[in-house]
Amino acid sequence: MSKLSTRLSWGFAVTSTGTLVIRNWYLLFGSLLVTCTCLFFSLLFVALTAGNGNQDVAIFAFGSLLLGLYAAWSFYLELRGVRVTDKFISYPVRLGIDAGILPLFPKSIPMDEVLQASSLRKKRGKMIAYMSGEFGEAKIVFDTKGGRDRLFALLSTKFPHIKIYRWT
Repeated sequence: MSKLSTRLSWGFAVTSTGTLVIRNWYLLFGSLLVTCTCLFFSLLFVALTAGNGNQDVAIFAFGSLLLGLYAAWSFYLELRGVRVTDKFISYPVRLGIDAGILPLFPKSIPMDEVLQASSLRKKRGKMIAYMSGEFGEAKIVFDTKGGRDRLFALLSTKFPHIKIYRWT
């Protein structure tokens, strides 16, 4: 693990501090697209309502601005990605049925408390890595099988105490 490249590659990077980062690029680009669209429409509605006092358009512009702010937050969480250090793994906690694509907030769990990892494929091609241990269970969502496999490869080489099940 000490000879990893510090270059950014498709979905995988190593920071200057040695943190390993796995990004979900499709979810990242989707949140960027929603952010730009919402902010564009909110600015458009603000420009249309300037001076005429139309309440309905102003309310829609405010809702579009709030949605744009959430989209910007989710873009930030997707840009951070799944981060693996020697002591912690941090990932975005997601909302939604099945694969859950809406990130809410970042969460970190200590690597010494992780005992098992297993995988599952959900609808729409999302890959899920379940981590379990003393903390309970964590669900880490990936947009591709390659991202999930990178995490499991990191876990198997860097943390041999973690038992990995159903990694195919």
